[in-house]
Order: sequence, then structure tokens, then C-alpha cells
Amino acid sequence: MAETFEQARDAAALVQVSYDQKPARTSFEAGIATAEDAPAFMGNELSATVLAPGVESIEDALAASPVVVEATYRTATQNHAPMEPHSAVAVWADGTLTIYSGNQGSDLQAMEVAGALNLPISAVHAVNPYVGGAFGGKGRTSVPAFLAAAAARAP
Repeated sequence: MAETFEQARDAAALVQVSYDQKPARTSFEAGIATAEDAPAFMGNELSATVLAPGVESIEDALAASPVVVEATYRTATQNHAPMEPHSAVAVWADGTLTIYSGNQGSDLQAMEVAGALNLPISAVHAVNPYVGGAFGGKGRTSVPAFLAAAAARAP
């Protein structure tokens, strides 16, 4: 949070980061023994939404199948690496918050920021000059947008 580019640059240069180094967990096989079931999604068990009518479980369906193919397939590692990172600028003026952020839903962003800051939605104006994030990375309000909005309101 800064009032000028120079303040932000100088403050960023003062940041010192440390972390505890731990071994990478990159093997599916090594992790399968401690894997957990997927959590319920939006109040429904995910498996209940993908099974055919009358099928109670995957195990039952496999047991009743005339043919079962078991195989292991591998593909090269793929990592999601967005070219445009999340960022936001927020400005308070005359009781209205204007937030500038690449986002796919201006109305959703205004609603979420208004809710987080306990404001009427009419007091939040979301400006998204670039839609950004077509792979879902910018489908919702980003953490920087919330932080910029809160910081801009701070005295």
C-alpha cells in the first residue's frame, strides 16, 4: 500500500522473505496411501451428480459390468502459469469506491467487495478494462482486489 510508485518500489525492496524448505510432493503413487475423499461440492456429494440413474456406487457399477479395463496412463506434467497476474487499484472519492482490476465479472466483483466491506452495492464501481483470465483465474474477485479496496478506505 503506497501513495506513489516510488514508495511502493522502495517498500518492496525492503521485504525480506524466509521459508521452511520441505521436499516436493510430486508423485501420485507416493501420495495415494494418504489421499482423502473429495469434499462435498455445494452441498452435494460429487459422485451423486455423475452416476447414472439407479447406480448406487462406482464399485457396484464395475462389479456389474461385463467388461472392465484397468490401465495406467501418464501424460507430461502441466502447470497453470497465468501471463497476467492478479492486481488491483482502488480509489475512494465522495463515498464511492472505484476498483480497477482485470476480472470476468464487474457486477460480481462489486457485489463481493461491497459485502466484504459492509457497503451498499451502489457505493462500489468496478472497472475491468481487460476481461482477463479465461481459464478461471479471474472468474471471481481476487485477493488483491479485496486488499486494495480495504487499504484505500484506511485513513
